[in-house]
Formats: sequence, structure tokens, C-alpha cells
Amino acid sequence: MRPAVAAFAERMEDVLAANDYKGGWADCDYDYLSRKLGEEFAELCREIPGNSDTGTPFFGRLDAEKRRAITHEAVDLANVCMMIADLCADEGDR
Repeated sequence: MRPAVAAFAERMEDVLAANDYKGGWADCDYDYLSRKLGEEFAELCREIPGNSDTGTPFFGRLDAEKRRAITHEAVDLANVCMMIADLCADEGDR
């Protein structure tokens, strides 16, 4: 496995584990997860500098706090994608 993929998967698991108290996603329906996907995508887009209505590109360096915020939202989005894929998986694919 590529190091970047492994590191991202670890972040995904950390977020999932931190939210274990909410229960799993096995009982979620596709409509709910689709809406959640849109919400998480919007949150990620809001964190990315230059990704606004002004159309002004961002060429600067990101500080540590902004990098963490973007990464967190990317992980949230990926986790919802994973949940959808997991619900679609055949029993043998799990």
C-alpha cells in the first residue's frame, strides 16, 4: 500500500473510532448518506483557500491550522464515501 494511502486510511479510522458512540452506518439509507456527502463536500470546499465565489486563486502557503482543517474535512468526506461503498459491497467484499 502506498504510504499516503495508508496514512489517510489511518486518519479515516481515527475519526470513525472517535465517533463510535454514534453507532455504525449499516442502518443508514442512501438518501441520508447522499445528503451527508453533499454537506461534507461543501465543508471541504469552504476550507480550501481560493475556492470561493470571487474566483480568486490562492497561491500562498497554508499554515498548519488550515492544513489540519482541510485534512479533517477531506477525511470526513472520504468516510462518507466509504460508508456508501460499504453498503453497496457484496458480503464477500467485506
